[in-house]
Order: sequence, then structure tokens, then C-alpha cells
Amino acid sequence: MDFLPALPQGHYRQVGVVLRAAISGERGKNLLLLLKEAGLVWATAAGAASGRSRLSGVTEPLVWGYFTLYRSPRRIYVREVAVREDFWPLRQNREKLRAALEICADAARFSLPGHPPEELLPILYWTLKALEAGTEPAAVRFRFLYRWGRALGTVPGLDRCSACGKPSQQGLLTLRGLLCPACAGPVPAKECLSLGEKELNRLKKAVMLSGKDFRNEPFSRDEIPLFGKVSALLTRLIESSV
Repeated sequence: MDFLPALPQGHYRQVGVVLRAAISGERGKNLLLLLKEAGLVWATAAGAASGRSRLSGVTEPLVWGYFTLYRSPRRIYVREVAVREDFWPLRQNREKLRAALEICADAARFSLPGHPPEELLPILYWTLKALEAGTEPAAVRFRFLYRWGRALGTVPGLDRCSACGKPSQQGLLTLRGLLCPACAGPVPAKECLSLGEKELNRLKKAVMLSGKDFRNEPFSRDEIPLFGKVSALLTRLIESSV
């Protein structure tokens, strides 16, 4: 998809993050950026694939900073990057890096072109910080998808039934949200997940904790399947709405 915001020709300086980078031509890179003001855009970094270029190391995925851009009639060029965070520790761990890139891919899929992501960028940043701190990746991705979907207005809360609005301590998590036992009815198995009180409370805690407490929260390996299944359902729910 060609993300090219309706900016007048000229120079711009915007804060954002590199979500994806791909070699273009002999020495260039095409970058998918998520920028605070312009939103999701593709930009070209000429010569950045060369190890001698000053743009080489600062145009990799996960790099956050201030991007100096030039908007030509046909494309956007990256002229300079003032790095504020490169998440180097994440790059040193294969599992963490894979999880971080997967979350960046989610951010790209679930961003609306042309819509400034002012409230979304902090969610992504602190999600990566949680991964960097060593928090269980499955729990981190679940928290990211839930909070991102809530910010977009596509994911219902986990404390009330989406049908009757009453508080619910258990129920079915569906593509319509959480349904209490009284409202659940027949739902295809592939479109729902049955949650007991203990499981639902664990999910609620994961999304309600402060960033610091979440990074320090212990998650057991036994909880990974739960977070994975809920994340898969949230992904489908968000996809159907954006």
C-alpha cells in the first residue's frame, strides 16, 4: 500500500519510529514510518543500505527519533535522523526481537493512513519497553493489542457484557466483545473463547497495571496459551473494524 500523506512539497521534522525497512535499489532503503503528525508513511533513505552512510544504522526498525524529511512531488525522502531510542538490548535477544518486530507489524496493520497517531505512539513505545525489560512476550502482545484496539475504539472492555452492559466475572470473548453467560447463546467455536473468572481476572490485571508494575509482573509459562488465544481473537476483531 502506498502511504503518502497530503503534505505540501517541502521540508518537515517529525517524531516517530521505523516500523519496517527494506533494501531499495543498490544502496537505498524504503522505510515504513509511524509519525506523530503525518501518521503512517513510506519514505526513501537514499544510500542508507551502505555501511558508510550516516543513515545506515539509524534507519533500522525500532529506531525512534526526530526525522527530517523532504516531500518531493512523488515521494518522501529521509534527510536526517536524530535518534532518541534505538532499543539496542532488544536486538541482542532473538526472541525479544522477533516479538518486537511482530508488534511493529501489528502497528502497521492497524494504523489508519492519514490519521495522526498521537495517542498510539506512547502505547507502542511502552510496549517495546516492556519487552526490553524482559516481560513475557505473549502477555506484552496481548496488552498492546488490547490497548491499541481500545484507543482505536474497536475493542470493548473486559469488565462488562457487550450485549446487556452488566458487570461480568466470566463469559465468552467473541468478535462482538465479552458476553456474559446469560447473553452468550450459540457462537461458533472458532469465533469465541470461554473465560472463567480466574482467566478473565488475569487478563484484566494485565491491561490495568501501570507500566512499571506490568514490567515487574511475573507471568508463568502456563499462561502463554491464554494470552496467545486472546491475542488471536483481538487481532481478528481489530481487523474487522479498521
